[in-house]
Formats: sequence, structure tokens, C-alpha cells
Amino acid sequence: NIWTFIVINQFTGQYIVEKYPLCNIGIEDVKNIGDGYCSSDWNNVDCGFDGGDCNAFNKAHPLCKVEFPEKIGDDKCDGGLYNTTFCDFDGGDCESCQARNLRWLGDGWCDGGIYNTEECGFDGGDC
Repeated sequence: NIWTFIVINQFTGQYIVEKYPLCNIGIEDVKNIGDGYCSSDWNNVDCGFDGGDCNAFNKAHPLCKVEFPEKIGDDKCDGGLYNTTFCDFDGGDCESCQARNLRWLGDGWCDGGIYNTEECGFDGGDC
């Protein structure tokens, strides 16, 4: 019956493989497409922008290209590429940071002082 066919294809991942044939994804990861979580690995045309999971993020931040889109607006200043105008200064997470040079956040070096505070995301994760 058709419903059995549909359920089996969704359960095994065959449905995703057929829906996005150009998506470079292993069968073990197909469960991540369309799971409600935007993953940068599959945020592209071939994967249907992660099965639609990244549509809202892409609409809000069309030029923001970061490894972990879910960090935008998570109440933690991540610095680096997240703390740019393209990413709306980490979705507003870095607005309460009083550090003088916000480019130092998430640059791979722990700057200490005002940078190493919760408001600045502990130097954007550097400390």
C-alpha cells in the first residue's frame, strides 16, 4: 500500500535522498535534513536549505555565513564572524558587550579584562 511505501522511505532516508538528489549527504545524516535545526552543512540549494530548516535564518541574515547558524541570537556573544553587520552583531547578542574593540572577540586570542565577561561571551569563546 502507498502509505507503507511512504513511511518506509521516510524512515530509511530514501525520501530525502530522492527529494534532494544533488545534496551531498550520507545516508546516516539524512535524518538531519528537515529536522527543525538549521545546519550550515546543508544550508544550500542542493539540500533545499536543510529541508527548509534554514529559511527563516536566511531571510533574516541573507549575507551571514557562519559555521553554526543556531548561535545567532542565542544570548551569548560569540564574536568573530558572528559579530558583524551581516549577522546583526550575533543577532544582538554582542550589544551589551562594553569592550572597546569588538573585532578582538572570537579572534583566537584570550584578551582578558572586559573581554573575558559573560556579556562579551568570554572574549567570543577565546577565554
